[in-house]
Amino acid sequence: GTGFVPGCGRGYDCIALSEDGKRKVTGLDIVERAVDAAKSYRDEQKIDAKNVDYICADFFKFKPDSKFDVVFDYTFLCALPPELRENWAKQMATLVKERTG
Repeated sequence: GTGFVPGCGRGYDCIALSEDGKRKVTGLDIVERAVDAAKSYRDEQKIDAKNVDYICADFFKFKPDSKFDVVFDYTFLCALPPELRENWAKQMATLVKERTG
């Protein structure tokens, strides 16, 4: 399956969510320095970039090629100002596959 971590920072949650390659995970952060640090940490841990990848982009403008099976949002939503939370929900709905079973 696939996973997504918005506001991934150094990418620790992405690596955990991948479960040793069982899930292809994409981490997203708007700060280029955070994405660079995440890639460095991934490489230090000898994690294949095919299993865990990082993108520097604006969450609210992010348009992936396909929807994700699961999203792990541990600190991203709570860091947003309350006035952005409705837009967060709308964007999140475009990123997650619908439950079909």
